[in-house]
Amino acid sequence: MAYLGNTPTTQAFTPAIDYFSGNGSTTSFTLSRPVASVSQIEVTVNNVPQNPSTAFTVSGNTLTFTGTPSSGTNNIYVQYTSPITEVIQPGQKTVGPTQLTNTAVTAGSYTAPNVTVDAQGRITAASNGSVVTSVDSATGAVTLSALTTFAKSLAANGYQKLPGGLILQWGSNSSGGNGPSSVTFPIAFPTAVGSVVLTGGYSGTGGNSTGVYSVTTSGFSYTYHYSGTTDYWIAVGY
Repeated sequence: MAYLGNTPTTQAFTPAIDYFSGNGSTTSFTLSRPVASVSQIEVTVNNVPQNPSTAFTVSGNTLTFTGTPSSGTNNIYVQYTSPITEVIQPGQKTVGPTQLTNTAVTAGSYTAPNVTVDAQGRITAASNGSVVTSVDSATGAVTLSALTTFAKSLAANGYQKLPGGLILQWGSNSSGGNGPSSVTFPIAFPTAVGSVVLTGGYSGTGGNSTGVYSVTTSGFSYTYHYSGTTDYWIAVGY
């Protein structure tokens, strides 16, 4: 027979009683089977039935008394009054904001990575520089953007910032005549330059660009032996 929803199960009630020995200090005891509410068990301490509305609480397999049972051997017993409750899984796309309960997340704004969350731990806003640019309050869909830390300029003379602080820069420079020439990086390296590689553009036999020197975080100079060429360079730094 066809059916909709969760797979049906056959449940049979097997009577059971759990016995515990109080020690005058313990208030929580582990049950042999999970229960969904206090109405599914009858609890007796020293042959005195306990009021389920005030004397104890249950959560899964844990029975917790609001007071402290006295010491005794098997002076606490729990009788089960209903079968084990089947856990029903919610259908797809049936859980929304109203079904979520508060968690241990503290609502507020966090400076790293500059996002704001609500009491359920959901991102509700994000400031400049963070990976999140917008959040759909109804569906929870998150729109991402490139981190400003990984900025780039994919131009003829450009750069790419990488995770960890490494920066790649590249470009070209036209030689105007025999002698030295200088290059200014598209952006200055914050700390230092690791390496500069220069490739001369002249393909004849009369000379070529050579000799990189005076490397700083903002640029470098080089000498060449042939005018009217376009020379290409790559720099790595951080």
